[in-house]
Amino acid sequence: MIGLLLASQTIETTNHMTTLDWVVAAVWVLGTSLFGMWFVRFVKTAKDFLVAGRKLKWWQIGIAQAADSVDAGDFIAIAGLGWLMGFTGLGYIWIGMAFGTYILARYLAPMLYRTGVVTNAEFLELRFNPPMRYASAVIQIFYRFIALALVGYALATMFKVVVGIDMTWGIVISMCITILYVFASGQLGVVMAAIPQVALMLILTAIIFFSVFADIGWLSGFNANKETYGEMLSLTYYSKDGIDNSVFLIGLILVLFTYPLVNQTVAQRIVSAYSESDARKGSIVSILPWFMVTGVAIMAGIVGHVLMPGLTEETRSELYPLYMAKYLPELSNGLLGLGMAALIVGSMSTGAGIGTAISGLVTNDLVK
Repeated sequence: MIGLLLASQTIETTNHMTTLDWVVAAVWVLGTSLFGMWFVRFVKTAKDFLVAGRKLKWWQIGIAQAADSVDAGDFIAIAGLGWLMGFTGLGYIWIGMAFGTYILARYLAPMLYRTGVVTNAEFLELRFNPPMRYASAVIQIFYRFIALALVGYALATMFKVVVGIDMTWGIVISMCITILYVFASGQLGVVMAAIPQVALMLILTAIIFFSVFADIGWLSGFNANKETYGEMLSLTYYSKDGIDNSVFLIGLILVLFTYPLVNQTVAQRIVSAYSESDARKGSIVSILPWFMVTGVAIMAGIVGHVLMPGLTEETRSELYPLYMAKYLPELSNGLLGLGMAALIVGSMSTGAGIGTAISGLVTNDLVK
């Protein structure tokens, strides 16, 4: 989603990874994948595969939706977004997603759950007519593939900055592993694999937060550099093309507000819930990890004007990988591999959510 904001790259080519880093990254990627595949034993019917037998609890839904929302693009692109937009980026991300998630939990989730549909496209047929269902399915399949391509682009950015080489095959391999556990265990395997994946993403977020703000000198150091980014701390700091800053912010909020409402990757968790209460609670809980990851990325982007002064608008999406390459090896050998694994498995969790969404749309709304 936010991956659309990635800028073109001019990236340094230095390999910062040690052998231990590679081992740590490989163990995490393979371990979470095998953990997801283990749940194939619970897949007996198409209902088990597509909607996990409608047995997901609220905490599973919340973690899975958070995993769907956060991938390498959200770490990398949102840090670059913070560098460019400051608090305007934070405002529209937090307000837009929070508002959309509230509407989802309060109004849309009950409608989807009570009708017993498998996809949101199927719901449109009940509400309108079959052509609306087919049109929605086709459009969502195309835009989910575009989202998957953006995930791959973000991973390529990380590999080039941290490893120093084109890791096309690394991206292909990680996505192939994702496809394996999607098709092996379906919705339940994807949801359960999201648990260690989200945990690792939050660990990386915490490490980057403490490293960046320790480097700048915590609150006193942050305040001492206000002249560099002072105006960026305003919600209406950024605009473009002569649009009033407040109008620009409202427009961005409205765009992001629609994201959780029209997304089959989100809807599939709701229709897989054990109860309507689980569907609604899970939707609300999912916003908390999103706030943590995006909040840290935006703030890291703002202070990047001080800590990484050589960046430009064209190279701003290098910021988060540069932070990883700078701080993680200083803390411990192998920690950079853990950070790499966090971005890889985060992208795999998003890819898995996209995979199950596409499989549902194809089988339930087009083939069936």
